[in-house]
Amino acid sequence: MQEGFLRELERKLEERREKPTGSLSSKLVQSRKAASIKLSEECSELFCAIRSESDARVAQEAADVLFAVVCALVCRGVPLQKVAGVLASRRVKRVLKQKFGDANG
Repeated sequence: MQEGFLRELERKLEERREKPTGSLSSKLVQSRKAASIKLSEECSELFCAIRSESDARVAQEAADVLFAVVCALVCRGVPLQKVAGVLASRRVKRVLKQKFGDANG
């Protein structure tokens, strides 16, 4: 994945949060309600595309979901780096569990 691109998108959206332009993306990073509604809409469209549309359409809808997720994260002030850290910690836990078994029993 183009991690640099997502970080660049995050920076641009942070700028729009600080200096709104009146654009849709500015509105999405200013309002939790707008961001959550947009994310819900895009997830629904991706769901439908996965079930019955072309791979190209799935990629388009997935891109829309990623954009909406980054907007929502910026709106909430949650950096992508934090999300990446959560994913990395899950991977480490899974690897340790595979190597050493479940410590909980």
